[in-house]
Amino acid sequence: MRRAIGYRRFEGLEAAAALTRLYAAMGLFVNFFQPSFKLASKTRDGALVRERYHLPATPCQTAVIRPTDE
Repeated sequence: MRRAIGYRRFEGLEAAAALTRLYAAMGLFVNFFQPSFKLASKTRDGALVRERYHLPATPCQTAVIRPTDE
């Protein structure tokens, strides 16, 4: 969130109301447009750890269409 609004200090009721609206909009943006990787499996071969991930999907896509376990 700091990337979106910066590191300045905001004070007052107007700033709080504006930040509340921004947080709501950013939450929608992240849920519908920001894909993320989900860990599918993790295996260890000695000291080597291999991690496999599902294809990147937004949280909304993950909730609607659950990826099949491989």
